[in-house]
Amino acid sequence: MGKKVFAQFFKQPKFYKDFHCIGGNCPVSCCHNWNIDYKFDDVEKLKTAECSDNLKKLINESFEYYSKRDCLVIKLTDDDKCPFHNEEGLCAIQKELGEGYLSNTCKVYPRKLMYYGSFVLRSCSISCPHVLSMICSDEDSMDLETTLISKNAENVMMDSDIANINNPALQFREIIFDFFYEILSEKKRSIETSIVLGALAAQKLDEYIKLGKYDRIPEVIKYLKPQLNNPSQIVKLESAKTNLSLKANFSAGLIHFLRNTDVYKSVFEKGIPSEEKYNLGMENFKAHFNSTNGFLRNIALRQHRTTP
Repeated sequence: MGKKVFAQFFKQPKFYKDFHCIGGNCPVSCCHNWNIDYKFDDVEKLKTAECSDNLKKLINESFEYYSKRDCLVIKLTDDDKCPFHNEEGLCAIQKELGEGYLSNTCKVYPRKLMYYGSFVLRSCSISCPHVLSMICSDEDSMDLETTLISKNAENVMMDSDIANINNPALQFREIIFDFFYEILSEKKRSIETSIVLGALAAQKLDEYIKLGKYDRIPEVIKYLKPQLNNPSQIVKLESAKTNLSLKANFSAGLIHFLRNTDVYKSVFEKGIPSEEKYNLGMENFKAHFNSTNGFLRNIALRQHRTTP
């Protein structure tokens, strides 16, 4: 739901401003298998709009009442497609009437906003294939940029997973976000080493959180920064064989995010990480995204959250 905020600026990955829907060129259209909500007034607006007879007929036939949310939804076709998704792979509503007649979901997806206090993080979900392609094809795509929030932007939509969590540690979500983003975005070391360092930092912060010492979080982060960046420790981590269990869990989790399926058995055998399976899977994964060395780091940054 909308909430008035006092953030002064947006933070966003570099790719955000360049994102646009690729329409009919998308290999996995979001116009399939989704229940799209429409407000009653917006459907009435559609029904009275000047449009072709074919579109008007579709509008009159393609909505049904959804009692659970007290709204109207688009009725999908027998093959679970949106009836407004035309043969060109484009939205008939947007093509004839413009974006102003779309549902809020269709206007916003895959963009996401998250409120962190003095800033709002803008990004896009990697459930969109074009977003995934963008962050995997440019090593700098997840570099953060900052822009001022317009004075006219009185309301900012927030994701409930951050905004509605009642956790005292989240009063420090700004510095927690910056701290872990800094760890994961460091390009001078491998992503595996950065994940190890991030895990060590999270473990230390968690000790204080469990003790209820939330006010110590800024102090602990200030202490940890030079410790994590100790050159001798970095050399040891970079030269050591990375823990296979950590790598396997990271990979299994990564594929789960990308495919939304349980692929634990694809990396583990009887609960034990398989080096052969891991290496084979990573070879296939890298072959698919071989245009940049930074794709794993970018995906890790995209999935980065600061919920303690």
